Amino acid sequence: MGIRYLKNSEIDVNAWDKCISESFNGNIYALSWFLDLICDTWDALVEDDYLSVMPLITRRYLGRDIIYDHGFAGELGIFSRTPINVDKTALFIMAIPNRFRYYRIVLNKYNPLDEKETPHTSKRRFELDLIKPYYKLAGDFDPGIRQKLNLATARGMSFIKGLSPNDMIMFIIEKNIPVDKNIRINNYRLLRTIMAGLIRYNSGEICGVYNQHNDLASAGLFAFAKNNINLLFQVTSPEQNQDFPHLFLIDRFIEKYAETNTTLSFGIPVNPAATLPFAGFGARESTIAVITRNDLPFYIRCFRLSRDL
Repeated sequence: MGIRYLKNSEIDVNAWDKCISESFNGNIYALSWFLDLICDTWDALVEDDYLSVMPLITRRYLGRDIIYDHGFAGELGIFSRTPINVDKTALFIMAIPNRFRYYRIVLNKYNPLDEKETPHTSKRRFELDLIKPYYKLAGDFDPGIRQKLNLATARGMSFIKGLSPNDMIMFIIEKNIPVDKNIRINNYRLLRTIMAGLIRYNSGEICGVYNQHNDLASAGLFAFAKNNINLLFQVTSPEQNQDFPHLFLIDRFIEKYAETNTTLSFGIPVNPAATLPFAGFGARESTIAVITRNDLPFYIRCFRLSRDL
């Protein structure tokens, strides 16, 4: 097995995307066009003739090259056409060039680690298989969730899909919804770019919930790839929280895609103000590994390494 480090300009994006599409664990985060949307620079580790690949999101920090985890790319790591064992995971990690004295990489759930050999932390994730009919899925909801959904219905909430990127941006601005500063900068340029790109590639949709006065109360951005749907971002009007439109949106989305061979994945939301009881919808919890290295000089480590979006 030969693993090469390739700069972005050296990557064959057609072969790359073919690998991701044919990988047993491929997801939207690793597709070349999605990586191009969310970051300025990404490089890669490539095994043989694109048998397996590992994207590396890079940037310059105080004159040093670092690899960081991106808030809009929930799970990266190794993607492969063949099963991945602990040895392959270890070989890819060891192949990260030594000049990257700092990295933080969130692996995907199919990247096994030898916990004794590879120090790491864990990140929570939730998944809900949507293959069952809606009434069976709803039967697994917590009683508290069902009670809140009944209240949202009684207060005239309605679900709609096909919102535009501008609809969501104006909603955030007009309702003064708190979001991460990295989303606000440059007039929400990153969020606009991601939403427009997902729509352009027919790989996502923006759904919303309106109240009885026909005012937008909550909106969510969903991304589609293979048999997976990822909730990337959700915002809710603070003045509507007591009517639970954020829960109503998830419930209506589950109903819409029930009885399909898809899995709805909830990462930890990009929006730090968002709180969703994922397990309350019957989603199963698991963890994924986060590998980190920080061998930067002390005077640099004194600065806070931010997770830029």
